[in-house]
Amino acid sequence: MQIGFHQCRWGYHNLSVVEDVVENYWSAQIPLDMIWNDDDHMDARKDLTLSPVNYSRPKLLAFLDMLLFHWYVCVACWLGVI
Repeated sequence: MQIGFHQCRWGYHNLSVVEDVVENYWSAQIPLDMIWNDDDHMDARKDLTLSPVNYSRPKLLAFLDMLLFHWYVCVACWLGVI
């Protein structure tokens, strides 16, 4: 069983930062199977929401379509969602 390579941190304040991280992994040919976000994606830190400014749904969906791996967000303590 392979667990894969994960990148996780607090502080991805907007989608552009996440896109840059992914691009830097790919450019450096570092394996990346999953990227995690903490609560930075939330609208006013409300569970199960997206910030319309920092993580607009259309831009996020376009980004997710081109990913070759999973993106997880923390929606509650110790709970991840694809």
